[in-house]
Order: sequence, then C-alpha cells, then structure tokens
Amino acid sequence: MLSKKQFDILEAYASHGKLTQRGVAELTNQSVGNTNRLIKELTEVGFVNGGITTSGLAALKPYRVKRAVFLAA
Repeated sequence: MLSKKQFDILEAYASHGKLTQRGVAELTNQSVGNTNRLIKELTEVGFVNGGITTSGLAALKPYRVKRAVFLAA
C-alpha cells in the first residue's frame, strides 16, 4: 500500500513525465530532502527509475476512479 506522499510522487511522474527531484518536490509540496528519500524508496521497489515504471503505473491503478457521477443543482 502506498503512503499519501508516495502516491503524490507517482502521480506527479505519471502526469508530467520525467522530472527533477526538485520539480517533484515543488509539485507535491514536499521538502526536497523528504522527496529524495521517498524517490529512493520507490526506486528500490521498482516503481521509479528516472520516471515512473510500468510497475509504478500498476501500483496507481487501484486508486484510479473507474466511474463517477456528477450531480448538477
């Protein structure tokens, strides 16, 4: 299971492609040091390797919205 911060990092890579660690930190509103630590963790499990991997995309899949209903007033 991904933490909120790990999810945010994977989502940033999925949405924006290759990013610098500083760019990821800015997009996710996290410190650069914390971002570097989390990217290292995500790299060790194979979710990130300079960008998001297919395993990283698969890790995001359970969190995707499959159907949504919008109600208008």
